Amino acid sequence: MIRTIQTTYRYRLQPTTQQEALFRQFVGARCFVWNWGLARKREYYQATGKTLSHNALSRELTELKCQPATTWLCEIYAQSLQQALRDLERAFQAFFRRVRTGAPKKGYPKFKSKKTDPLSFRLSQHVQIEGEFVHVPKIGRIKAIIHRRIEGVTKSATFKQAPDGHWCVCLVVEQLVPEQQPRPVQSYVGVDVGLKTLGVLSNSEMIANPRFYRTQIGKLARAQRALSRKQKDSRNRGKARRKVACIYNKITNQRKDFLHKLSIDLVRRFNLISIEDL
Repeated sequence: MIRTIQTTYRYRLQPTTQQEALFRQFVGARCFVWNWGLARKREYYQATGKTLSHNALSRELTELKCQPATTWLCEIYAQSLQQALRDLERAFQAFFRRVRTGAPKKGYPKFKSKKTDPLSFRLSQHVQIEGEFVHVPKIGRIKAIIHRRIEGVTKSATFKQAPDGHWCVCLVVEQLVPEQQPRPVQSYVGVDVGLKTLGVLSNSEMIANPRFYRTQIGKLARAQRALSRKQKDSRNRGKARRKVACIYNKITNQRKDFLHKLSIDLVRRFNLISIEDL
């Protein structure tokens, strides 16, 4: 039997200054289309008492791109604009579903803000990996750190900027794999997670807690004090904020790296699975 699974691959991008400016244009266009679509749906409901359908809103978007004041939307890849309307429609469907089920929080879609919402946009197709580059329509080939090759067919791509300022792309890939076969348990080991020690194995072996946060707390405190002294909405405050985010990102990466190495070491030492499965 063959089954279909979806896997997400995340790669860090290394865009040029011009490509990063195009990223921000795509993000701004997505935010503009979302807010425009939300306003049109509210106006249509107040005027007619009915919901404006997704297809009708898509046709109005095509007409909007032909107007003199919004011809700049033609410079943005059309799939990105249509994806914003699809995300808006999905948000309304989730809102109506919560209303029908009587959920305490309905979650009515809100207008997006450039200052508070994360910088991201999504494309449904035509994003391809070419060697060490990611090809994006209307932007070109972007240098990326391809640490793992894609297996399957790319279904969508989400581009977003992390708090530390780095851009990354998340590719959702669909592939066909055989059904999982049950394997007999040959060996096992129990792990009791603790506080003073990271864990204690069933053979009484203790795993020391590296405490990465405590090793970085002095540098983090200095960076946060520097951030608090910066003037609000200034460029220096933005630089200080990114510095704090970089420290937090380093702590996160240290924890992930340690846990990945620890799990692989336990699997190999106790022969939990075959080496070919790693």
